Amino acid sequence: MSAGTVVAILAVFWIVLIVGSIAAALAAATRRNRPVPSRRTTAPVWWLAAPTPSAHLHRRVVRSSRGVQRARAMRRRKGAPTVLDEMAARFEDHAVELDDRIALATTLPRRDRRSELMAVHGRVRRSEDVAAELCRAYAAEPAVPGDGHDPLEQVADDLTALIEARRVVDDISRTAHPGTTPTTNPTGETGARPAAEQPTQPAVEALAQPARLRRRRTQQPQPGV
Repeated sequence: MSAGTVVAILAVFWIVLIVGSIAAALAAATRRNRPVPSRRTTAPVWWLAAPTPSAHLHRRVVRSSRGVQRARAMRRRKGAPTVLDEMAARFEDHAVELDDRIALATTLPRRDRRSELMAVHGRVRRSEDVAAELCRAYAAEPAVPGDGHDPLEQVADDLTALIEARRVVDDISRTAHPGTTPTTNPTGETGARPAAEQPTQPAVEALAQPARLRRRRTQQPQPGV
């Protein structure tokens, strides 16, 4: 192989490498520019660093959406999905729609564009507040029992939830009726009997006296026997 051929191969290799690197960087920047990386929006890539009001609003929407996604990912590392995932999905839908609305506002005439961006600004601020609330809720929300992948852990989670629910019910019952004790009704369910309805020791003895008298009568010898 001649030296010219080697140089040509190396040149082609470097060109392919540079073009591939540029394409990969552009794809990464495009995904980074989206509120939801897997969903396309009409926001241009240069809004990542543009100083315009529209680009600033766009970056705020992206930051709020990405914050919710990070909170969800961190929560899933600790356990099963939570009841907040459906809310987070709806928030992402709203973020994508809001980002498209910002991009559409830039195509309006100057007067209409200003009023539209002012209206969008209020929605962006509200989105940031809701995103912060979602992140705080993810930090405190327990995993839904039984939603894990390990069957044994599902049983353990279900038992924990059942025990906790019973404890809460017992605490509520004791708080609502301080003078009650747990009883079992004819249906087999556990209930509570007021203290006033519980038989006292004298009452029990009074109920037992007729039975003792009957036993004594039966034990006495009958005349003529």
